[in-house]
Amino acid sequence: MLTRSHRTSGISGLIIFIWCSLSTGSGGHLNSAMAQDALPDPLTLDTALGFSELMGSTSIALAGSAVEMAELETERASRLNPALVYLNLVPRAAKRTSNQASDLFNDSFARISANKILYDFGRSRTLRSMADTELAGQRKLLELSRHQNRLIVLERFLDVLLADRRYEIDNEEMTLSFTHYDRLREKRQLFDEVSEIDVAEADAAFRQALAERTESELQQQYTRLQLAIALGKPEDLPRNLLQPDLSIWTDRDIPDYQQNLETALASNPKLLALKDALSAARQYADNAGINLGPRLLGGVELTEYATVRASRDDARATVRLQIPLFNGKLKQLDQRRANIDLLRAELEVLNVENALRDELFQLVRNVIVLNRELEAADSREYFRDLYLDRSRTLYELEVRTDLGDAQAKLLEAGWHAMRAQFSTAVTWAKIDMLSGKEFSYSDRP
Repeated sequence: MLTRSHRTSGISGLIIFIWCSLSTGSGGHLNSAMAQDALPDPLTLDTALGFSELMGSTSIALAGSAVEMAELETERASRLNPALVYLNLVPRAAKRTSNQASDLFNDSFARISANKILYDFGRSRTLRSMADTELAGQRKLLELSRHQNRLIVLERFLDVLLADRRYEIDNEEMTLSFTHYDRLREKRQLFDEVSEIDVAEADAAFRQALAERTESELQQQYTRLQLAIALGKPEDLPRNLLQPDLSIWTDRDIPDYQQNLETALASNPKLLALKDALSAARQYADNAGINLGPRLLGGVELTEYATVRASRDDARATVRLQIPLFNGKLKQLDQRRANIDLLRAELEVLNVENALRDELFQLVRNVIVLNRELEAADSREYFRDLYLDRSRTLYELEVRTDLGDAQAKLLEAGWHAMRAQFSTAVTWAKIDMLSGKEFSYSDRP
């Protein structure tokens, strides 16, 4: 059952929460005004990241609310032992037992009393320490949520660029397929130089290329929708994007798994937040049943009586030590629950550490593989560039006519190189997030 002091502090916490909500609401007018601004065209990655940070996201808002609740809990813990002042008005009538024939007389009184826990043997200090620990963990999770939001924006931004390049390739392939089909159909109709099966084969190839280009065109719209949602502007799809400089990620050396693991285990925000929660659970287990412990209380009373009597006190000051003698095994139950919570917190930390090892290994492996893919893509692009030069020369000499196909293959090689480069940048950004490093990017000189 909550004591009166708990209820009072709860009301105070509610008032603070309402005030924080109103303050946040006033700040929301700024975000609302920003929401009316259209996305810049062209859009850069730096601008997108800044825009997203200002607009916020659902995950950041949820993490922010968790921090606010933890701050309220800290505030409540710091005010567990307030000085409570009461005014008691007691109107009553009495009759003297020594004189049965006497009439009722006014025996009313008014009393002002002030009470405070002078010392609770470490209870308040422990609860404040636990609340501060929980608040520190929630703030780490808020920073992690911001990093995750930036990472999402980075991925969505690069997805749009990849989709645009894919559309260029598929559109080129579709154009070549149609040209080839149209040429064979014309030869069939005018000169009967090719068979019907060759025309049908070319027609089928063109239809397939058209389907792939249609899918690429829709993918362009879909990736823009995803980016707009990540930026908090679902109704304002970005049009033109400038390709960013990703050298802060792509120019790094091959990561060392063991070194990065040690950094991640020491600095991962989620793991640190769980360790804060574990510390709070350990404090609670070490102080289980603290609410049932002894307390030293002090009080002052000032009383005004309607009828003056010698045996009545006009003023009184008391100090009393309250020592619980029997609690119906409540302390044992609190201890068992605290031990279970502590075990759960320890297992959660262990699970996250193991998950961190697994995820980091996969990311390091991906970086190594992507570096090889990027080398292969660069080599393929170099070959296709040389092949295009030769095809262009032969085309001018009217020896061969595969110039269009050579151009399409060069675009395809460039797309593979771009995808490997983008994937490398995103993978390094994820490694930084696991390692607790700040997500910092700027394309400004």
